[in-house]
Amino acid sequence: FKIYFNSLPGASGWYDTNWTYRKQITVQSSKVDANVSNFPVYVDLADLGSNFFANVNADGGDIRVTNSDGTTEMAREVVDIDTGAETGELHFKADSLSSSSNTSFYIYYGNSGASDYAVTATYGRNNVWSNSYDAVWHLEEEASGTGTTNLYTDSTGNGNDGDDQASATGQTGRLGNGQELDGSDDYIDMGDVLDYPDPADFTLESWIRPTIPGLPLSDQMTFMSKWGGSGSDRSYRFEVETDGTVTLLLGGGAIDINSGIVMTTDTWYHAAVTVSQSSDAVRLYFEGTEVDSNLAVTNALGNSTYSFNLGRRADPSQWFDGNIDEARVSSTVRAAGWLGTGFNNQDSPSTFYNVASQESGPSVDITVYVHHTAEDGSDEQLIVSASTTIDGNTVDPLALDVGNDAFGQTFTSADRRLLRVQVNVTAVNSGGSFVLDYDGTCASNTCSSLDTPVVVVPEFGLIFGAFAILIPVAMGGIWRRRRHSARAQVERARAAHDPLAHSHKPPKPSQSLASAAGERDAR
Repeated sequence: FKIYFNSLPGASGWYDTNWTYRKQITVQSSKVDANVSNFPVYVDLADLGSNFFANVNADGGDIRVTNSDGTTEMAREVVDIDTGAETGELHFKADSLSSSSNTSFYIYYGNSGASDYAVTATYGRNNVWSNSYDAVWHLEEEASGTGTTNLYTDSTGNGNDGDDQASATGQTGRLGNGQELDGSDDYIDMGDVLDYPDPADFTLESWIRPTIPGLPLSDQMTFMSKWGGSGSDRSYRFEVETDGTVTLLLGGGAIDINSGIVMTTDTWYHAAVTVSQSSDAVRLYFEGTEVDSNLAVTNALGNSTYSFNLGRRADPSQWFDGNIDEARVSSTVRAAGWLGTGFNNQDSPSTFYNVASQESGPSVDITVYVHHTAEDGSDEQLIVSASTTIDGNTVDPLALDVGNDAFGQTFTSADRRLLRVQVNVTAVNSGGSFVLDYDGTCASNTCSSLDTPVVVVPEFGLIFGAFAILIPVAMGGIWRRRRHSARAQVERARAAHDPLAHSHKPPKPSQSLASAAGERDAR
């Protein structure tokens, strides 16, 4: 039995019918400190639940993210995924987040034929970080020993990758995995990059988990720096002070601002600092809140020849003991609302957004029944039936195998019967809809030339037990305007003593299509 379509369950509000599932995540406005645009949102994939990991590709390459319309795609980066352990790290660039109303996005998955984007693609990794990020290190990587060059990837695509000089193997992180540094000779070396000579503006930020055995510490512990020697080679140094607070030194130490908050050993903290040489302002943020500032900076930074390092100052000294994760450098002054929102997102992703239940793609479940009846439509007898699901990937026409007549029934001209095909719509999923075509107007122009009306399954969630479309199958015309022709065919069949002649009549009014739009006359 072939079913022809004018249209299949489409992708209106659905990214692509090749993607079987999606989940909506809704960012809570109460967690957004100020309206932001082109903002990198972190998603802890563990928050998406077991059915996500059961259906996503093992490498996460089929993950796609859209805004609230379900179709406008956002750039995303799958940093890590483990479908067995049900863990993973995802970042996507939200077009906007509102501090006054919740903002929704969709995460699509469940396409075994999809692959990950190239990092340079429009919706690939690099474009997540195109909003003035000079470097972003997730620090998920690990290699045995030391000396692996460019191990730690800069996700911006700017090439500020880090060489591995860390012998410690611990990977406790704040967002997925991070890196342990032993406080004696471990560090990550990016080379002579990320200089910001006057009047350039910039922002540093990182998660740190310092080991503080007791206070005072024997020396400062530097976690981000472009610093060494003297004079212009001393650009900036972000460190843990001997009293257990966070400090920024800028331009040879002339600028020194301090969090004033003593940290606890082996506890994660977020530290950030903005430096505006164009407006002579430096601001220090701790746990998403501004804690100190200097608004009269007059010393200009030079072009340091020392390497940018994580875990020490490059001369070398002041080694960092502890863990570090998600280090970022921006070539702009990040606003307080931006940094506060980022902290809220990374500190507690499960409260930053809500995750809705898994949704399936638009589809319609049907069961096809083949009956025979008396010429007046009475004495309906089931011959065969079959069920299937119509979705956006259904082949047109659908050749549905309804099986064989288990009863071996035989019909002759002496026992004339009507053959009736009944299509019952048993479920409408995610607003699925389709249009049947029996008038020869479908794209392939190979549809049956029957006078059955085009029937539309409404595109909204219907609640019903069964929704019947009665389609008499004819060898000739079956409605009023072709009734005389049909009768002539029957008489010719009788005259020729045809052993199998099917008579065809339209259904009674009680058999016409009933839809949410009302009764539809089947002619």
